[in-house]
Amino acid sequence: MFRLALLNPNTDERHTAAMGAVARSVLPEGCEVTAVSVARGPSSLESAVDAALEAHHIDLVCLAGFMRLLTPWLVRRWEGRLLNIHPALLPAFKGLHTHERALAAGVKTHGATVHFVAPDMDSGTTIIQAEVPVLTDDKPETLAARVLEVEHKIYPQALRLVAEGCGENPVTVLIQQKPPARDRGTTGVTR
Repeated sequence: MFRLALLNPNTDERHTAAMGAVARSVLPEGCEVTAVSVARGPSSLESAVDAALEAHHIDLVCLAGFMRLLTPWLVRRWEGRLLNIHPALLPAFKGLHTHERALAAGVKTHGATVHFVAPDMDSGTTIIQAEVPVLTDDKPETLAARVLEVEHKIYPQALRLVAEGCGENPVTVLIQQKPPARDRGTTGVTR
């Protein structure tokens, strides 16, 4: 049986339940989804995470909203079994403030990437990406909202790809979102 852990620092049980429902809906039959919560105790957070994942016999760990860098120790222990989503088309805009940086750079497209976690930040093998247009009137918040929409689509797709066995030979899939009709054409309204 394939076991997936949802590792999310969000303590809202509804959010965790929603993530679990999405994961269950896309994974092959026979997969088990577990929300792993880790109470901070005398041991380090990463030791507690590792112990919890081992205790549940987890095969794949999905990070969501996990806004902290994992140490090389934990990444190597779970290498090839840690997935993360990043709000940019990696390798562009690694790290934080991706939407602001994309707008400042004047790019025409932005997006999201699901990738395997590697010891170096946002540098793991890409599994799937989705692209959205950058509109002339975009603010970081409006661009972030469009990116979040595609994040919700590609993370489940990446889970399915990995659970069905492409984890050993990952494929990169790029999904493009067309700009709204008001921003299409030759007027140069997208950057």
